[in-house]
Amino acid sequence: MKQRMLAILLTLLLAFSLLPAAVFADETSGEADASGETGAAQEEEPEASAETEADPAEEASGEPAQEASDDPASEEAVTASLETEETEALVLGSAALTAGEGTKLTSDGGSLSSGSYYLASSVTLTNNITIPSGAEVTIDLCGYTLTGAGGGSVITVKGTLILTDSDTSGTGKVTGGSASFGSGVYVSGGSFTLESGTITGNTATGSGGGVYVSKGSFTMKGGAISGNTATNHGGGVYVTTNSTFTMEGGTITDNTATTYSGGGVHVRSNCTFTMTGGTISGN
Repeated sequence: MKQRMLAILLTLLLAFSLLPAAVFADETSGEADASGETGAAQEEEPEASAETEADPAEEASGEPAQEASDDPASEEAVTASLETEETEALVLGSAALTAGEGTKLTSDGGSLSSGSYYLASSVTLTNNITIPSGAEVTIDLCGYTLTGAGGGSVITVKGTLILTDSDTSGTGKVTGGSASFGSGVYVSGGSFTLESGTITGNTATGSGGGVYVSKGSFTMKGGAISGNTATNHGGGVYVTTNSTFTMEGGTITDNTATTYSGGGVHVRSNCTFTMTGGTISGN
């Protein structure tokens, strides 16, 4: 009996000695779990902070940045605006080109003031053309024929003249002049530049069937002087009285001086002729 009582007592003592350790272990485990949850929450904070970081665009403007619109109507409006601007630019460009053509040249001819002139069709002059001193004129043949009134030079240049032919066919020409000197173009103290076009079919009873230059300058950059006739000198070009002739391009061909010299070009001793390009042949 004593042995049983002793065994029960020892069992109770052992149970009581183990009970505080288990409770302590549970409390410690709870604290560890709580500490672990806190650590996880702290690790997630930077992620949340990154999501709420201010947009640089918002900081600059003080307002939320607007996202690009996916609205088709908005895209169509932008496209329409661009097309309108492009069309307006084309219209303005066309207007500028039209304005650049200048004044249509008519059969009235006469004295021309400074500006650009063009042929809209072939013209036979009732009054031959004069470029007065101080005037700066450009004439574009546009592939058509300018025919003189007869009895004089088709064009007399006392100011500045540029003759050109913008038509790709290159058929623009000055013809029909009949004078003593310079039946096609007579340069009298002025400046004449031939860029393109042809001076042809003009006849001088003296000199300079195509071009006559006196106290002035003639620059030939292109075009042609052909099929002109002078009785004395320079069927194509005659240069006299302290004048200059510079040939950079173009052709002088098939011109005739019937009595004296210089079927193509005749340059007097008191003048200057410089040739850097072009062709003189068959005169």
